Amino acid sequence: MSILRRITNLFHRSKLDQEIEAELRSHIEMRRADNIAAGMSTGEARRDALLRFGNRAVLKELVTAADAHMFLDSAWQDLCYGLRMLRKNPGVTSTVVLTLALGIGVNTAMFSLLNGWLLRPLPVPSPEQITVLASEQKEGSNGNFSYSDFLDFQRGTHSFSSLFGYAIGIGGLSADGDAREIAYISVTGNYFSALGVKPALGRLFLPGEGEKPGEGLLVVLGYSLWQNKFGGDPHVIGKSVRVDGKQATVIGVTPREFHGTVFLLDIDAFLPLSALSLIGDSGSFWTVRDDRRLAVMGRLKQRTTLKQAQSSIDVIADRLATQYPETNKGVQVRVVPERFARPGAFVATFAPVIASLFLVLAGLVLLLACTNVANILLVRATARSREIAIRSALGAGRARIIRQVVTESLLMALLGSVAGILLGAASLAVSGSLLHSVFTNRNNRGFSMDVSFDWRVFAYATGTAILAGILVGLWPALRATRADVNVELQEGSRGLRLWEESQPCEAP
Repeated sequence: MSILRRITNLFHRSKLDQEIEAELRSHIEMRRADNIAAGMSTGEARRDALLRFGNRAVLKELVTAADAHMFLDSAWQDLCYGLRMLRKNPGVTSTVVLTLALGIGVNTAMFSLLNGWLLRPLPVPSPEQITVLASEQKEGSNGNFSYSDFLDFQRGTHSFSSLFGYAIGIGGLSADGDAREIAYISVTGNYFSALGVKPALGRLFLPGEGEKPGEGLLVVLGYSLWQNKFGGDPHVIGKSVRVDGKQATVIGVTPREFHGTVFLLDIDAFLPLSALSLIGDSGSFWTVRDDRRLAVMGRLKQRTTLKQAQSSIDVIADRLATQYPETNKGVQVRVVPERFARPGAFVATFAPVIASLFLVLAGLVLLLACTNVANILLVRATARSREIAIRSALGAGRARIIRQVVTESLLMALLGSVAGILLGAASLAVSGSLLHSVFTNRNNRGFSMDVSFDWRVFAYATGTAILAGILVGLWPALRATRADVNVELQEGSRGLRLWEESQPCEAP
């Protein structure tokens, strides 16, 4: 039974049982026919045949176990032989491993960046339900909403369990005589509850809290700011600080893994929406529909699809366009999964295309590396043609030899993947440092995209290594096993005779 058939049978046990049952019936029928030919009656012939083969269930288990044992034993032999061959040819092995390490390392680093951008979910419960509402206009749009529009969408839609918003700001925070510039967001009262974020210390804003102009200023510190500015002081709750010259009271600290919902930015502090009326001249924010500074997100209800949510949002957008044509005519609102909208509303449309281009470029690097390695292994397989011919002459089938050669390639690819992961981790450390320096100002405002290794990166690196091993090993194996066994053995014998004839004769 071939290796592909065995692997397939692991997931189709019922099919395997049917095949064994059919084969048993065939043997029983042949035995019954022999018994009838020997003079037995039909009933006696069948009974004797059944007794000779015994319990079918037990026999099927024995056949399955024997087949699995043979497969594992054969695979172990291939593995041991492959390791010996790698140790025997250190030059070829090191060249192949380093070449594959480069290709796999580039792919791993590229996928890690892509993972941090698109695949790694927000550190909140059920992150797949989190979406972004992006408003679009023909003549310029920042994707944001006015507060009045936000309230209309919040009251009118039934596809979301919560709609929440925030506005980004840059300001100064001072406490204990020390001032620093911070990145903060002013959030609606249901911001944290809709996301499902729990405080690391103190409490977070409550639904409805801080959404009226003139309310007292409260502040929730980001975990990084709490550590860097306040030294992780657990008594910071209730402390009075000043944000852009306005007095505020610290009520809580966000958890370590939560950096806010602004792409690439580690938010230092969270203020209530009422802060917009206290910091700066923002009186128009609460009433004017042209004042579009509120980014809006939502959590879908259970079993609600994006298409259903988009339909409900379209109804509200059309109604607002009719009621307020001066400000809302021509405004379209799209519901986008949070991970696709991270770099902005414009990029959200092309996120899958951009991701595909990144992977294609990385794949081309891997393909180039695999081509070089395949050429090296092809030369090596040609040099081993006599060895392969002898193995074929001794009874090894073509599939068996191909499996052995591919096993050696997989071993080198796995070694290359280990080196590639280390190389990718090193390149990520460098690129992460560069990105941090770009997105961090002199007061250490943070960069938040997580490009660390997780199960997705590990699975991708492992899959890439296996694919590379098959690609670089299969073609040389096929070429080597197509050689004529008789010709190879005759060439070997001819070479041996020429060597013997070239040796000096010994004196009698």
